[in-house]
Amino acid sequence: MSLEEIIQEIEKMGKEQMQELSEHYEARFAEIRQKYSNLDKDLRDEWKSKIESETVSLKKNIISSAQMESLRMIRGREKEIVNSALEKVEDHLQDIKKWKNYKELLSSLADISFRALGKDCMIKVGEKDQNVLPEAESVRDDPLLSKYGGIVASSKDGSMELDLRIYTIYLDLREKMIAAISENIGE
Repeated sequence: MSLEEIIQEIEKMGKEQMQELSEHYEARFAEIRQKYSNLDKDLRDEWKSKIESETVSLKKNIISSAQMESLRMIRGREKEIVNSALEKVEDHLQDIKKWKNYKELLSSLADISFRALGKDCMIKVGEKDQNVLPEAESVRDDPLLSKYGGIVASSKDGSMELDLRIYTIYLDLREKMIAAISENIGE
């Protein structure tokens, strides 16, 4: 073989080896690109899923917060309505003494006291109610009796007392009234 043929053979082998290397590395690059493309797709899918999940969770939190705020506002308004109704009740309590059947009311309270504490119990009324229930003792220093009316009865020996002042009865019924008003607001 001549030198020229040897050089041509070497060049041919070099080109073939270059072609093989080029094909080999091109295949490797294609493989790597595919691997990273799949990895990129997987990462995008994972992040998309996480973002969707976080978005749903965030929406739920926002809705829940809005519902809580709405409920707080409703409860606040209910409380205002209840307080307004109770103020009106307390205003009307002061007018009970002006009712035409107030004398009957005091007589009924006295009857309850007699049944509970005995016929010889002591009955006290506000100073202005002395003429309405003459058998009762007049009391000056009880602002609730003076303002709202009613009676305070005690057993003859003083061991038991029955507080039937109108305001005290109102306080005993107040929680039931609040519940009834609140229930009617909800309807």
